[in-house]
Parts: sequence; C-alpha cells; structure tokens
Amino acid sequence: MRLSGYTSSVSAVDFSPDGRRLLSVGGNGNVIIQDLHEDRRSSKWKLEEDRGAHDAIWCRDEDSTIVAIVEDIPERRGGPLTLWRVGALEKPFRIWRFPEDDRQGHDFRSVAVSCDGARLAAGAVDGSVLVWDVTNLSDVRLLHEFFNIHTECINSLVFLDDEGKWLVSASGNPYESQEHLIGIWDCGAGTQHAIYDEHSDTVWALAWSPDRSELASASNDGTVRLWLVEWVAGGPRLKQPPERVLEGHTGPVKAVAFHPILSEKRLATGSDDRTIRLWDLETCLEVATLRGHIGAVNDLAFEPRSGRRLASASRGWGGY
Repeated sequence: MRLSGYTSSVSAVDFSPDGRRLLSVGGNGNVIIQDLHEDRRSSKWKLEEDRGAHDAIWCRDEDSTIVAIVEDIPERRGGPLTLWRVGALEKPFRIWRFPEDDRQGHDFRSVAVSCDGARLAAGAVDGSVLVWDVTNLSDVRLLHEFFNIHTECINSLVFLDDEGKWLVSASGNPYESQEHLIGIWDCGAGTQHAIYDEHSDTVWALAWSPDRSELASASNDGTVRLWLVEWVAGGPRLKQPPERVLEGHTGPVKAVAFHPILSEKRLATGSDDRTIRLWDLETCLEVATLRGHIGAVNDLAFEPRSGRRLASASRGWGGY
C-alpha cells in the first residue's frame, strides 16, 4: 500500500506500540499519522517555517500520544528536537523544544527513546549526544551531554536496555565522511563505555534483535554487519569482529530493521539502490528483494506486534 501526502523525500517512519498507526515525516515539513485499521489519516500537520524533518519516533501512547521530531534547518543540515502532543479531538501542538532558540546551537539529526519512555536521546551534527529524563513532560531534565567519541554527525541512536541505561550511537558525515564509528554510552554514570570501528564508511543505521542479543549496523560501504552482544563485568560489549556481514546491495545501506518475532529470524535492509532486501538470519542469504521506490530507501519499520507489515520511507512517498 502506498501512503501519499509528500512532495519530497520521506525521512522516517515509525509504528505506534500497538501497531495500529504509522507516523511519518518528510522534507516538505508534513507530519502524518495514519490509522491503518480504518485506512485514514488520524492527524496531519506542518512544521513551523516550512521546515522539513530528519527523524521521528513515538515517545508515549497512553492517555495521549507524544511524538518526538528532529526538525531540519537546511543550511545547517540539522535542527531542533521537539515533542508534540497529539490528541484525538484537538490540533497537535508542540509542548517542548531544545534548544529553545535556533541561535543556541545543537543541530540534531537522530532521536531515540528508551522502552519505558523515561529517557530521550538525540544525536547532533557535531557528534555530540544528549540524554534527557522525560518522565515528567512539564519538567524535562537534561541528564548528560556526551561529546568525546564522535566528531561527525550522529546518524542513528538506539537504547540497548528497557530502562535506558545503555545507549548506542552511529556516526559519519553524510557528505564527506572521515569517520565510521559505533559508540556505547553508560547513561547511568554519564561516561563513554566502548567504541568500534569496523565499517569503512559512514554508519547510517542501527537496530537491535528482539532479544537484544545482536546489533545490526548499516553503512555507506554497502554492508550490514551483525554484532553479538556480550554482557561482561561493567556492561555490554560487541564481539569483534562482527559475527556476520551481509552483502548484496549495490549502493549505501541507509536502513535496517529486525523482524519483531525472534523465531522468524528475518532482517530487512534498505539502500540507495532503491531496493529493500529481506534476509534469512540463519543462512545469511537474501530471500526476497522488494522494488518500487523511485529513490533511496531512508528508513524501515516492522509493525511491532506481529511483524506482518513493513513500512518504508523514500524519496517522494512512503508505503507498507
């Protein structure tokens, strides 16, 4: 199914925790929440000043829906992080912004939220990573600012554990990269934990397996590397070298997502070669190639409960 509403690139897609709705953002500044069960848009709004967006995720979906959006100031290749409240009977409205003023710096490119919804992290163009306590949305508190691993853009962030103690980051300049690092941060102690440099070009995306035993990293070098996670004294480590390397795309790999059902043993990858590829994780063989996008595939997301739907974001439109 194709979802319309964009006149330029769709940057990010994310399912609600119950899988009933799909959030998408794009370069034309549109934010769309699609009700997939009733096949209709439940919300649509446009970011201020006709800005686009780099990334977006669901933060909370209880009595009210909270989504986080990384906006885009084109000349700065990043923008502020914002939180929006989306109600069933009211117009979406912004409840928090960092920084409060565009002149204060911190142009972000990526965002992640812990599974319990208590911690929010954002990665910036300058390589810094900030972490907030968002338990109380009327009093969002900055917990940590990390800046001693990366020197280039943070393209992807994921929390390893449910409580948000361990955060993983991926970096590289989207235009001229001299860096291709994966970092692990201890958000409890506020310190650098580990750093890895196995890719040969920008690392675009990260994803955890359903049981959090394996990390997938997608890169400009055209590969996806699968890392085993070892829990040793003091915290998690990625086993080196990566356990497996998936090769098959003919362009940079921009997106990666594990099927949410562990027994399915499937991984989806999206690339600048305009294809989505599905992989069997037991054999590391490609089992399907999905075509139809007219541009690079920027993001992927499986429906979180059953994995029966796969959403993809690309230039011009998104679909599932």
